[in-house]
Amino acid sequence: MQVVGISLVRNEDRFVSWALRNTIDFCDRLLVLDNNSTDDTMECLLRLKSIYPKIEIHSIDDPSESHAYVEPFAGSESWVLGIDGDEIYDPEGLLRLKQRLLAGEFRASWGVHGNVLNCVKLDATFVAAEGYLAPPCRSMTKLYNFSAISSWTNCTQRLHGGILKYKPDFPVRLPTSLYETISWEKADLRCLHLCFLARSSLEGSTSQYARRNISELNRMTAIGKIIRRWCPWVSRYESSKWKMAKYRRGKCVRKSIVPFLKGGQIEEDLHGNARYISDQNRS
Repeated sequence: MQVVGISLVRNEDRFVSWALRNTIDFCDRLLVLDNNSTDDTMECLLRLKSIYPKIEIHSIDDPSESHAYVEPFAGSESWVLGIDGDEIYDPEGLLRLKQRLLAGEFRASWGVHGNVLNCVKLDATFVAAEGYLAPPCRSMTKLYNFSAISSWTNCTQRLHGGILKYKPDFPVRLPTSLYETISWEKADLRCLHLCFLARSSLEGSTSQYARRNISELNRMTAIGKIIRRWCPWVSRYESSKWKMAKYRRGKCVRKSIVPFLKGGQIEEDLHGNARYISDQNRS
């Protein structure tokens, strides 16, 4: 059995190093697809690859190209983890989870959904995050058992939609939703979802709104791009309506993020935007 990570990124230089570092020991292969980033994302990726040879970097022009990189794993003894540039997993929890995967605990399940904190703020001073938990929000984690399927094609981007064909003898065609029965503190699969924070050095503060995802950006019309450039708050508000509905439910809570830091720290720029700084980034 192997674990394959696949990350689709575009202008993610604030947190992409953090996101990938935290999954590197969990993944046997880590495929990173950059979709025309114009900030320092590629510099971050190349720095990581120099440290971790298992990282494979590819450049793509459209997010619809991304799913082709995982289609060949259908039917094999592989688990595939989707990793966005705003998704920070607990690295020690992932190592415990991998032992459970190797032991076959979830072999009969199509996938596993974990706990999530949808973050609206990172507190650099107290090393904490504020946000909304899943549950009651829906989990956005993407960990799938590719031994359950014979093929998965026609996705708009990696691991989204498309035509999914299960093997005829596969028993359970739904993911195991661990987050519905396990608390945040006890979860092995748990994620800081930084969907309401600025993810690129090119962005201003986005603490109130969530930016468009990569597919939404690629579908924008010329007029939409002009509006986005000159009235960014309008674009953020329109694009974040569905994310607000999915990811800001229940009460806003505060949780320690110390287990997630993995040799780095959170700093703030002059505009109050958080960013992750690792020891390797300083050298």
